[in-house]
Amino acid sequence: MTRKDIIYYVLISLMWATTLNALKLGMNHGFSIFLFAGLRFFLGGIFLIPFIFFMKKNNGVPFFEKFRLEKGDGIKVVVLSFLMFSVPYSFLYVGLAYLPSGIAGIIGSSIPLFTMLFAHFFLHDEKFNWIKILGIFLGMGGLALLAVSANRSFSSDDWGKFITGFIFYTICAVSFGAANVAAKKMKIKSDSKVSTFYQTVIGGAAIIFLSFFLNKKNSAYPDFTAILSLLYVAIFGTAVSFVMYYSMINRLGATKMSTIPLNIPLIAVTVGYFLLGETISPIAILSALLIISGVALLLFYHPKKRLLSQG
Repeated sequence: MTRKDIIYYVLISLMWATTLNALKLGMNHGFSIFLFAGLRFFLGGIFLIPFIFFMKKNNGVPFFEKFRLEKGDGIKVVVLSFLMFSVPYSFLYVGLAYLPSGIAGIIGSSIPLFTMLFAHFFLHDEKFNWIKILGIFLGMGGLALLAVSANRSFSSDDWGKFITGFIFYTICAVSFGAANVAAKKMKIKSDSKVSTFYQTVIGGAAIIFLSFFLNKKNSAYPDFTAILSLLYVAIFGTAVSFVMYYSMINRLGATKMSTIPLNIPLIAVTVGYFLLGETISPIAILSALLIISGVALLLFYHPKKRLLSQG
C-alpha cells in the first residue's frame, strides 16, 4: 500500500465508524428515523455529482452523457438501489434507535459472515471449507453471546428495547450479506460512481416516501446539531467515502478493502463513549473479539493449493 492508500484506508474507516455515532446523534436531536435515512442517501447521491462531472475519463463529454448507464444496467441499478440501500438501511435506522452506536458497530461487523453464507448457496466458486465454517461459528457465537448477555450496562434502555434493536440491526446485517452477493451476480458494467449515484438517489427517495407513512409525528424538530449530523453522514459517510473506497478497490482489490468493517467496532465504541456517553460491557468486548476473529478467518485464510508434479 502506498502512503496515499494508507491515508485513504484510515479515513474511510474513521468516516464509516463515526457515521454510526453521527446517525445516533441526529436521531437524538429531532430527526425521525426514516426521514433521516432517506435524506442521508438522497443528499449523498446529490453530493456525488461533482465527482462524476470532474472524472478524468469524462473530459469533453456532454453533461448528461456523464451519467449514462451501460446497456442492461438500468434494471440492475434499480433493483440494487432497494437491496443495497432502501431495505437494509431501513432496518439499520430502526435498530440504531434502540441501540448504542458502539453495539451497532459490533453487530455490523458481522456482515461478511452473512455474505459468506449467501455466497455458499448462490455463488458456485465460493463454497464452504472447514476454516470458513469455523469462522462463521465464531462470528455467530459472538452475536449469540451479545444477545443473551444483554443487560443495563449496555444501554439505559430496558431488555425489551435492546433485543428489539438487536433483531432489527441483525436483519440489516443479513440484508447486506444478501445484497453483496446479489451485486456480485448482477455485475454492473457502468462506472461505480455513476451507478452509486443512481442507487443512493433512488434508494433514498424510496425511504423518504416510506417516511410519510411510517414516521410518527414528533413534538421535536431537527435542531442545528441534527442538521450538522445529516450533512456529515451525507457528505463524508456517503459521497466522499464511497469515492475513496471505489478508487482504492480498483488498486488493492476487494479482499483488502473488506477488512474495513474490522476497524469499525473499536472506533464506534470509542467515539460513542466520549461523544455520546455510551458505556460498553466486558461481555460486549468479548463478543466483538469473537465476531472479528471469525471475519478475519474468512478474509485472510487461504488454504494452499496442492501442486501436481509433472512427469
